[in-house]
Parts: sequence; C-alpha cells; structure tokens
Amino acid sequence: MRGITPADRWALLPAGIREQADGYVLQDARMRAIRVVFEAGRARGMSLHDAQLVVHERYLRYGDSIARTPRSPLDLESLAARAADRAGRALAARLAVPFHFASPDTPDDAAPRRRP
Repeated sequence: MRGITPADRWALLPAGIREQADGYVLQDARMRAIRVVFEAGRARGMSLHDAQLVVHERYLRYGDSIARTPRSPLDLESLAARAADRAGRALAARLAVPFHFASPDTPDDAAPRRRP
C-alpha cells in the first residue's frame, strides 16, 4: 500500500474498528490499538508497519486528550526502595518468615533489630 497516507488507510477501516482503535488510543493502550487496526486492515493489504503508522497518527490527532499511563519513578532511591521491599517480601513469603524493615525510609545501621 505504498503511496497511501495513514489517513487514507484509516478511512479504509470499518467504522466499528476505527471507534475501537480510537478508544484504545484514548486509553493509551497503543499495542491494543495497533493489533485491532492490523487485524482488520490485513485483509485490505495493510502491513504491521502501516498499522503502526495509522495508530501513531491517531496519537498525534488526540494529543493531550489521551489519558497517559503514569511512568514508573526512575530515580535510584525510589527504585531501590521498591526493589528492596518487593524482593524482601517475596523472599520472606518463600521462607515463611516475617518480613520487617528496621528503617524503611532511610538507611540506618543503628536501628533496632529483631532478635531470634
């Protein structure tokens, strides 16, 4: 489908598929939107790359109206706290022992410890 714009490809899709894809775009569910567009457009000669371009254009069209998924924190302190808590709880559950952070907010070697 060379030479056809994403808008032209969009127009080739049935109205129900366009509504469903736009719903996914507005929910910031990019992969679901691409899948819906690709599955419906494949019978009309649309490639996966074409479907990606169509969905990208829909993202550009809706812009700030999209309910963006919040990103995970990337700072080292936040990541370390989440990893230490998650890993500690998982290990404690596996070993069937209680889980306890002596000082959950800041590292503190002098914090009281549980004694066996």
